[in-house]
Parts: sequence; C-alpha cells; structure tokens
Amino acid sequence: MKEQLLFLSAHLPAPNASEAGQVCAFHNLKLLSEKFDVHLVAFRTEVSRDWSSEPVEQLCASSKFFSATYFGRARSALCNPTLPTKAAARATSTCAAYISALIQKHNFGRVHLEGQQMTVYANIFKHIPKRTLYAQDVFCQTFERKAEKYSFPANIFYAVERHRMQRWERSAFNKMTHLYVPSEKDVELVRQLDASLTARTKSIPLFFKEYGARETVPDGRPALVFWGAYSRSENVDAAKFLVDEILPHLRVSGCNAKVILAGANPPQSFNSFDPANVVVTDFVADPGIELRSATIAVLPLRMGGGVKVKVLELLAVGVPVVTTLVGAEGIPCESSDGLIIATMDAGDIARKAAEILSLPPDQLLTLSKAAADWARRYAKTGGAAILS
Repeated sequence: MKEQLLFLSAHLPAPNASEAGQVCAFHNLKLLSEKFDVHLVAFRTEVSRDWSSEPVEQLCASSKFFSATYFGRARSALCNPTLPTKAAARATSTCAAYISALIQKHNFGRVHLEGQQMTVYANIFKHIPKRTLYAQDVFCQTFERKAEKYSFPANIFYAVERHRMQRWERSAFNKMTHLYVPSEKDVELVRQLDASLTARTKSIPLFFKEYGARETVPDGRPALVFWGAYSRSENVDAAKFLVDEILPHLRVSGCNAKVILAGANPPQSFNSFDPANVVVTDFVADPGIELRSATIAVLPLRMGGGVKVKVLELLAVGVPVVTTLVGAEGIPCESSDGLIIATMDAGDIARKAAEILSLPPDQLLTLSKAAADWARRYAKTGGAAILS
C-alpha cells in the first residue's frame, strides 16, 4: 500500500498548459504519483478555468479545485493585510477548512507544495514530518525588478511588496523541511534570504516540453520569434520592446526580418502591430511548428525571475536564443551552444541578433544542432530527484 501524500498547488497542474509553471507542476505530480497516493488541492485562475482536470484526476487518489478569480484574489488580499498580495491571493478560509478535513481523514507522511503561496496553510500541516516545496521563482527578486522598471506610483508599490515578500519568503521557506529550486542562482537567492536555509535547499532543473529538434534551418525572409504566455506582464513588456524598439534597429542595419509573437493570451494592444511585419499566433495546438519556422529567437526580458522555460524549449527545438541576463539567468549554456546574451539596450540586442542572422546557412545549422544537443543533456539532469 502506498504512502499518502498531500499535494498543494498554487495553480492547476496540466500537461498541455499555456504556461510553463503548470506543466512543471504536472510533471512533478506525475512523478510523485508513482510512489504515493496523491491527494491534490489546487487553484484555478481565469487562465486555467476551462482546462480539463481529467489528466490530474487520473493520477490522484482525490482532487479538489478552488477558484482564484481577480475578485477573489483582491478580497483575500484585503482580508489578509499582513501578507504580501501574491501570498494573500491563495489564502481562503474554504481551502483551509478543506485541507484540515483532509488531514484529519488521512495519515499523511509528506506534503508537497508547488509554489510558496501555499505555505499560507503551513500551520495546518506543520505536524506532517516531511514538507517539501518546489519554488520556481524567488518572488522578492521579481518585485525588485518591477520596482526598477516601472515609474511612480507603481514603483513604490513594487518596492513595498519586495520588502514584504522578502520577509515573508524567509519565513515561508523556513517552514519546509526540503526546498527545491530550478538553478544554483536560485540557491544563492535563498541563501541571501537566510543562510541557514542552504543545507535544506537543492537545485533540480525545471522540466520542459520538447517539441522536436529541427533538422534544417528555414530559408527565405528571416523570422524572429518571441515565445511566451502573455498573461504574464514581463512577456508583454518584452514583446513590445522587441517590436517597438529592437526591430527598428534591425531595419536600419538592413535586416528585413519579420517577428512572430507566439503564445497564448496576446493582449489587444498587439492588434496595432503591422501585420506585414509582425505575426501574432495566439494559442496553437503544436507550438513546435511555429518555433521551428523561426530563424532565431529574441527574448528581450527586462523583468521576471527564475529560470525561463521558454528559453529551454527554444534551445531544444534548435533555435538560437538572443536574450538578456534576466532571460538567461540560471541556465548554464554558452554562446557556442546557442544562448547569446546581450545588454538591456535595444541597439545591442539588435546587433547580436543581426550577427546570428548573418551566419551562412551551414554555420547556423551547426549552432542550431549544438543548441538542441545542449538542451537534451540538460533535460537528463532533472527528473526523479524530486522523489528524494
């Protein structure tokens, strides 16, 4: 008979989600379900409201889903003013009551959390001997970058939230017996929060979907792809930066490239882009088709935190990626393997992109194959370590 495991997720785990976090959560749930009888408690947002829950229900001994609407999250924040807004968004009395009843019913030897927001229920499960958390981001870094990016008054809000989040994350992480993060960079961020956490923190590379490595590089008009979920503000910011500021620099250099904005939930503001030069795909069933059609990827991210799964997915397809330090952080890949790092300056990003676009087809194919080979090796370093 399998041991009972309580699995708490801030988002709905889903194998074909439009956002990488839900895909990673599903992968971890699937691994754990091979060893444990999993009882799942997860939240659905507007993005995942219509997704099928059948794939996760098939893996679980029981499952319960709570709604996290914009109104509900705002209400939770007002009802929990001592918590950072991102943590308060998952703090509901109905979920707390359900978890309490579930713990009384089952003898759980382990609780696993996907997302540190779920530590708002730590007092309920504090007696469970093994408490593990997979934190895909260290949130205080994300708020710090938003405070630097935005102007008054938004920068004040994000600066205050960064301070509140820093204190809260330190406490949240200390409530867990084991902490998993995607990279050594994140291990260092945790150490900066509290050096005593280092001993219980382990780096486990993120799971990412592979859409098949290409065997040739496309000819014809060069295409730059941006790949991401546009429900995240940092992706919208980067996509607009690419079209409004980087593309004009490429035009001046004589490059007649088009841009492909691939990914779910594009904002209406993208409709203003020139369709002759910018293709907006919205959600596609097989993203690999769009990704393989691109010459290179340009991901000029200026905000966000943690390892960017979209970078890993693009490299696995064999698409060289030009990005910033924010986009490349935590990914131990060199320029010779297809990950080219530029500054935040639009001109520098355009120059780096133009250098790759000017490569002869045979050299571009060599770089493409090196990227796919690197991603294949990277993918083998994660996996079942979360079972430890």
